[in-house]
Amino acid sequence: WHHTMNDPLILHNPVLWREMLGRLRSPKTMVAAIAIALVSSLLVLLRWPSAATVDLASQGAMQVYRPVAFGIAGAVMMLIPAFPATAIVSERQRATLPLLLNSPTPTYQVFIGKLFGNVLLGCVLFSVSLPAIFACYAMGGVSLLGHVLPLLLVLIAMAFQYSALGLWISSRAHSGDASLRWTYATILGLVLVSLGPSVLVGRKSGSMSLAAQALTTLSPVPALQGITDSQGQSMMMGVQTGWILFLVVSGLMTVVLSVATIRSL
Repeated sequence: WHHTMNDPLILHNPVLWREMLGRLRSPKTMVAAIAIALVSSLLVLLRWPSAATVDLASQGAMQVYRPVAFGIAGAVMMLIPAFPATAIVSERQRATLPLLLNSPTPTYQVFIGKLFGNVLLGCVLFSVSLPAIFACYAMGGVSLLGHVLPLLLVLIAMAFQYSALGLWISSRAHSGDASLRWTYATILGLVLVSLGPSVLVGRKSGSMSLAAQALTTLSPVPALQGITDSQGQSMMMGVQTGWILFLVVSGLMTVVLSVATIRSL
């Protein structure tokens, strides 16, 4: 047990496995997985090209791939933050947090276990949509390196960022309901409100335009538009950030939020 507590490997983290097993056994997880699988499959079926347009493989595949990608990203935004938003505050209310922090497990490993446990759960949830994604790839208009891999990286980055955000808010909230409200309100601000200044400023130059463009890097929407080849409208509005820049900003936010949460525990 002592060796396990001090093992640096993430997979040997006891908090991670406790979080993972507890959530995988939850009926809500099963319902969420089934819902994502059904919605992604339904989106493919609804947008699948007919025999008259099947020769337009590239255009047809992207028309199918685009709603699937945004649908999965929307599911990540709605489902991933729910568990971390209540993870710490609920333990504090049950008086189990002091016991956990005073155990042989270091504080940073407690946080890492909760963070990676939620991210792995998120990977399990959106992995059920892989058949729909590869159905689009089978049409010939979607590439692995240009579309599928960037989408998976963006989804993983969103899972890390929103999990870290939920844990940070949970460490400061006084109730689970308040933590959930603040978490989803913050995510809404990151996803949608951060695009507002760029839309208002448009493609103008100057310091205001640079500040507006910097805010758009907080949102995954421009990254998803670039991945799904739908960036034309966003460029007209002045939103031109790519998925690589989103990965960088999301990673920095995850690190900052993680450090802040560990210090507050």
